[in-house]
Amino acid sequence: MVGLSATGHMRPWTQRCDCGDDALQEAYFAINPAYKAARSDLFRPWVLHKHGGMWLDLRGAPACDDKGVGLEGVTQHFNGLPPPILLCYGGQHKEKFNGEHGEMINGFMMSAPGVSVWKSVWKHTAEMVRTYPERWRSCRKPGQSEEVVDDSLAHFTVPTGMTGREGVLCLGPLSMTKVMYKYLEQRGALNECMPKSFQNFWCWNSLTPKKKSWAQMQHHLFYRKAEDAAKHTHYSQLTTPIVLLSEEVRRMQHDRVVVRVICRVEF
Repeated sequence: MVGLSATGHMRPWTQRCDCGDDALQEAYFAINPAYKAARSDLFRPWVLHKHGGMWLDLRGAPACDDKGVGLEGVTQHFNGLPPPILLCYGGQHKEKFNGEHGEMINGFMMSAPGVSVWKSVWKHTAEMVRTYPERWRSCRKPGQSEEVVDDSLAHFTVPTGMTGREGVLCLGPLSMTKVMYKYLEQRGALNECMPKSFQNFWCWNSLTPKKKSWAQMQHHLFYRKAEDAAKHTHYSQLTTPIVLLSEEVRRMQHDRVVVRVICRVEF
């Protein structure tokens, strides 16, 4: 039996996989389906918590694993026994974290099952999704049709985009980084879970195709029908909200635009 979320979307995987976390379910189905990457980012910590193992992005190319980052090669860094969590540290986007550290990459992650920090990761992101419509409403400027920037500093130390590539990063790897980095730092496990060989952005790039063709490949991967694939727009080019806004928020946005137009006419 399939359930429906408050936004009206089907929930097959939550029934099948016994998710059991209402906040995660609501957040997942509140994300605009056009932003498939954002949905995937929210799903990943649940998978690792539930099942453990390795998450490797579809764009991962193990044949290019000259750094021993993925699959069987990873054990060479730990004498055959990796730590409970293993992450790549890219170090990008330090401005989001007050310059103290950068991004942990979520395209490659390893974990034992049941590691509690993954719950904290998805709960933090689910809360960001829950508050997204209110932040969008308060940060959007009247009449604005392009990028909306969250200047509330509720989650990061600089204003951040709420659409496109930056918006997805903030709900995905950067959201995870905010929780995970603090967790590992408090336990003195940063070097253990992100060894030197995994602390360079290029160690992740060694697992990606040499040609930058991922954006062009996605429409073939995500759509069965050729006509749907032809309509595909990479999420980095989208300016629509990542989270589906409620009718009330849409109405209030419209009212604010109308008020501005009226004022222009009167003055």
